[in-house]
Amino acid sequence: MMRRIVLLVSLALTMLACTLTDDFALGAIPAPADSLDGLISTLPTGRTEDGAFYLGSEDAPVTIVIFEDWYCPHCQNYKPTVDQLIETYVSSGQARYERRIFPTAGGDNTTVLGQWIECAAEEYGANYFIANNILYRILMEGAVLPTQAGWRMAEELGLSAEKLEVCAKTATQVDIDLLYAYELGVNGTPSVWIRYADGAILPVIDRTFEGLSALIDPQAPGEKLSLPFPVG
Repeated sequence: MMRRIVLLVSLALTMLACTLTDDFALGAIPAPADSLDGLISTLPTGRTEDGAFYLGSEDAPVTIVIFEDWYCPHCQNYKPTVDQLIETYVSSGQARYERRIFPTAGGDNTTVLGQWIECAAEEYGANYFIANNILYRILMEGAVLPTQAGWRMAEELGLSAEKLEVCAKTATQVDIDLLYAYELGVNGTPSVWIRYADGAILPVIDRTFEGLSALIDPQAPGEKLSLPFPVG
């Protein structure tokens, strides 16, 4: 009954996050195994009405919306939780994963990579979420410049880096994601939200896998959310 209730308190007080003023840092935990890409390749992908990339069934009862930055060390550390979300709930059709770009630690570098990955997926048919895994791995291995990471991503996907570089100059999804983030009041990454079938979207306070499970699956173990005051 309390499944849709999320405490409306400041995210900054409840989780570590990269902010708009953070410098990027590397050295996070290792990237996911290649087997995840195999799973992702079997799942439906698409774009929302405003262009955001999503993974999973359109009929999923809830969508987990995550604002991320490849350069943000907290996003890098959170990646295994996202992977577990995909493996457990996106693959089963219980949830959909919607990825949004919100440049924090990477700043303009993140914007450029967002333009590259948009073109790789939209113009040249690459799987956005496999490309996303590649970028995380490349940056966590030590690549820093977006052109360096972009060219390596293109090579691994078998795409023309020269064409992607030209296409990226006109890609606009990062700007759209930014506007949406500002509407919601996002100010750091990773920022995790849950959207229900009726369109209501609320911040996820407990962004651990157990916290997400409690929101997605009523039968999942773990403490359910409750409020000490009524919600109108």
